[in-house]
Amino acid sequence: MSAAQPQSGLALAARYAVPFVLLSIPIWMNRVNAVAPEPYLDEAFHIPQAQAYWHHKWTHWDPKITTPPGLYLWSYLLCACALLLRGSPTELNAEALRSTNVAAAAIFLPLRLQTLLDSLRKERNTRPSGAWLSHTVLNICLFPPLFFFSGLYYTDILALLVVIEAYNWDLKRSAPNAFAGPTFVFILLGVAALAFRQTNIFWVAVFFGGLQVIRTLRKSSKTCQSPNVADIAKGGFKNELYDPPVSEASLAGGLPSLSHNVNIVNETLDYFKTAISLGAAALGNLGQVVISSIPYVAILAAFGGFVLWNNGVVLGKFKVDLLVFGVS
Repeated sequence: MSAAQPQSGLALAARYAVPFVLLSIPIWMNRVNAVAPEPYLDEAFHIPQAQAYWHHKWTHWDPKITTPPGLYLWSYLLCACALLLRGSPTELNAEALRSTNVAAAAIFLPLRLQTLLDSLRKERNTRPSGAWLSHTVLNICLFPPLFFFSGLYYTDILALLVVIEAYNWDLKRSAPNAFAGPTFVFILLGVAALAFRQTNIFWVAVFFGGLQVIRTLRKSSKTCQSPNVADIAKGGFKNELYDPPVSEASLAGGLPSLSHNVNIVNETLDYFKTAISLGAAALGNLGQVVISSIPYVAILAAFGGFVLWNNGVVLGKFKVDLLVFGVS
């Protein structure tokens, strides 16, 4: 194996620039604290609930809160560690709680994103990730809706962070010769993601599960050469997978497109053929697909148990969040 190529000066500069650009997040929080020192919008519910947990009132719950308590447990953990190390904070105000969100947005999220993007890039090639990775990390962390809520006490940042970490461990458990440990950690993180936002069930169970099924099918299949839909369907049952790269998607056998609109239709047809091929291959390898889906089914089962226990997806007085149209 050849030695890793040294990173260019631009790549190193981009990596070192990331922490300085991320300083904009605590600066934003300071501006928010100056303009809105009191709870803002939904913080009026989140902050008192976090304060109740801080005083060990674990059975207290505001029925107007419809998301699980992951955010408040995160803040309790960080503030308890800070209290042990430096003797503060003894009371949790809006500023202290917002700072726990800033820690997630400016420190933990970029670090785990960088690990994830590195892992995904290594699956494709061994070139140094360079400035592209640093730029992508900043694009995600400074995405306007995320950046806005990074200075407030909302669930958005933590909900994303736990999904990113679950994805990291999902890739570890999918590696060749992986032990059972990463699978166990992934399931724990998948369930933990639901403790921050119920809609994370789509990412940790459905989306990641779908990716795992595709990885499983690719390992045991060879490329289907025929562009004919009937041949593609038959080939799927013979471990032949039709799955062209998006950049090469075109009409049967790569016929030249006559216009931009025709090319879009061609690519759409390729997506349709790929779906048929994946479906047929999944049926032909049903045993492998079921086994590879067990961790995601376990997370779905945990979510289903929660829904049955709660008589619904959201917590509290869920009717508060229903969309109502006025007569006028």
